[in-house]
Amino acid sequence: MPKYLFGVQPPAFILAGGSQAIVTYKPPIGKNTKIIWAHTLDYDLYLEDLQKPSVNEYKIKKYAVFIDGYWPFYPDYVRMNVKAPVTPENYYPLLCDFFSDIERKTGFEIIIAAHPRSNYEDHPDYFKGRKTIRGKTRDLIRNSEFVLMHYSTSVNFAILYKKPVIFFTTNEMEKFTIDANYIRAYSSELNKKFINISKSFGINWEKELNIDENSYNDYREKYIKKRNTKDKFFWQIVADEIRGNY
Repeated sequence: MPKYLFGVQPPAFILAGGSQAIVTYKPPIGKNTKIIWAHTLDYDLYLEDLQKPSVNEYKIKKYAVFIDGYWPFYPDYVRMNVKAPVTPENYYPLLCDFFSDIERKTGFEIIIAAHPRSNYEDHPDYFKGRKTIRGKTRDLIRNSEFVLMHYSTSVNFAILYKKPVIFFTTNEMEKFTIDANYIRAYSSELNKKFINISKSFGINWEKELNIDENSYNDYREKYIKKRNTKDKFFWQIVADEIRGNY
């Protein structure tokens, strides 16, 4: 229904990130609405990194990072009384077998970037002794050789730091249509295939550890930051625009 029927007036300003921002969310735009093209807030963190040297504080020369989704215990599933798409009894042993296979074939250690809302301290050692670190996802991606994930908005950092991404799913996850479709969408955006590790651990390493520059640039344009927009912190772009209009 038209938003004006509910008293929602067009805003003076819309703060937009990538080019798809206003296409996807379709905010009310009036004749006097000013669109301020900035970027996602992840880009601010990226700009901060450009101003300081990269430090691998974990002293691991080469590693890959898994972006954890805390799927069996995700708080929203609990809050909404929705059954989780995977069970810990099936999910974590399968993950660990997959990670062990990668470690044998590449020589890279797998580090777990724990979900921000995870609480692995209250669980058994599901990752079999692997380093599990919460609150450092950006840093872990920046210093990694490649990234493993189902899907996550943290893919923004993989795009910005030009890290290869390997998308994967499981039989349990394939039955959960919404999340399975997200995995397909993310991998498709980067011109990648995803693998079902319940069926095979087979990875074409030569292909998967290369990135499609055009796809990465397109993703950045659509979902992170438009081309030819100011390369400043988000707040500075907004402040400059508002000062210029008042």
